[in-house]
Amino acid sequence: MSNHTAQPLRIAAAIIAIFFEAVPPVNSHGSTASSTSLILFAGNQHIQTGPYSAFARFQNKLGEVLKACQRDAAARQLSRETTGIWSATTSQVISNASRCKSLKSAAPTGALTAALWHEVMGDEAPPDLQEKTTALSLTFEATGFDQKPEWNFCQDSLDPLAVARPGHGATQTCYNQTDPCSFVTWGPRGATAGQGREIQWVLANVMRRAPGVVEYAFGPEREHVQRFTQLDGPPPESCDGSTPLEHFMCAVWIDPNRRQIWEDALQNLGKQSVVRTVFEDVYAREEFDGYKMTAYYKLWQAMGLAASEIDYAFFYDRSTHIGGPPDTITPENLKQCLDAEPARVTRNAAARRCLSHLHPHPTQPQDRAARDTAFYLDSYSMQGLTASEVRTWQRHIPLAAGANFGLSDEVPAGRADAASSSKLDILPPTDGFTEMTEAERACPAGILQPVRTQPPSAKQGGARQAN
Repeated sequence: MSNHTAQPLRIAAAIIAIFFEAVPPVNSHGSTASSTSLILFAGNQHIQTGPYSAFARFQNKLGEVLKACQRDAAARQLSRETTGIWSATTSQVISNASRCKSLKSAAPTGALTAALWHEVMGDEAPPDLQEKTTALSLTFEATGFDQKPEWNFCQDSLDPLAVARPGHGATQTCYNQTDPCSFVTWGPRGATAGQGREIQWVLANVMRRAPGVVEYAFGPEREHVQRFTQLDGPPPESCDGSTPLEHFMCAVWIDPNRRQIWEDALQNLGKQSVVRTVFEDVYAREEFDGYKMTAYYKLWQAMGLAASEIDYAFFYDRSTHIGGPPDTITPENLKQCLDAEPARVTRNAAARRCLSHLHPHPTQPQDRAARDTAFYLDSYSMQGLTASEVRTWQRHIPLAAGANFGLSDEVPAGRADAASSSKLDILPPTDGFTEMTEAERACPAGILQPVRTQPPSAKQGGARQAN
């Protein structure tokens, strides 16, 4: 799309050559030469597969196989890997696992292939497209169920908790430009308690299915949880600190004991399978991410494109991080962009790149651009990418849908209709409750109505970006 000098091209080529050393080669159609066998390749990256994933089960089973063939040192090395993380440690263990006679398919690159999966896991089906996509997005989001939730109050203050600390609120300024209407973020899809009320949806439906689970997790806060799911919150358009929900969450955040209880409760709830199931069921609903995915599929259909595996992962990650395609993105302006893309690149990959350029993230453009590049990088030659694209990708989390997860533009991925509420057994939480405690009414106005800019020191030194 633009001309490149020789020097930036050499730099970009060196970056990608180093990263993709020993990775299955990419063919001219944008898929790996062994796309049907590659399941996961981490290289030197930390991929967050999640502690409850099929990938985590493979790591545990691989450790057992290594012990059985008396490779105790390798088993101990693997045991030091954090559950739910697939890093260079696991790759190194796999590369050396061929010393076990039962692991003839262990690859010297450390990649997990279909053949190795079956040698370790037997008849258990390998991770499918959804599991791979979830791992890729989870790595970008870094909000797994095993991690503590992230509070969004005073998020851009250099020391947010200094604002919440008793006796300091009057002297500390609360800055929050990034996410003032979320309050707290939890789980792999970035569920929040604010305008989207995703956390309320999840907790209300877990209480329907297994009420004791929520009560036990929250302990002394259990009486407040039901009220939390029913409190009136801010409208979709804005939050001004006036609603009962904003006061409630503020009161929890500024009290260190209550804040710790909520952090521990949400983190412990993520360990329960019923909670994780409800979480996914909530997000599958049409009014959550269902309509976003549908919009992407319709856009591709209007351009005459059949969605591929990589397209599906791209749509899913964008639905999670930025939302659906805006009305300003039309098949006409996408096709105009496509005409300027290299002819040898698949139209699917070119469409992903065009959509990325035409629809940047409003507050996290660098993060979104880097994530988008992961879904079309495999398909382009050096002459087709700018040095800036490669640099942004490399400085973020340099993963690629094809080279790291074996996803391909040659494999179609259809879109089923979003599941109905009745099939999912998910009901919306009630609202309309407005009663507040004295502590909630007393929440400082400076926190409820933060300064919606970056703090001066952050502006001078480069504003920080949230994941």
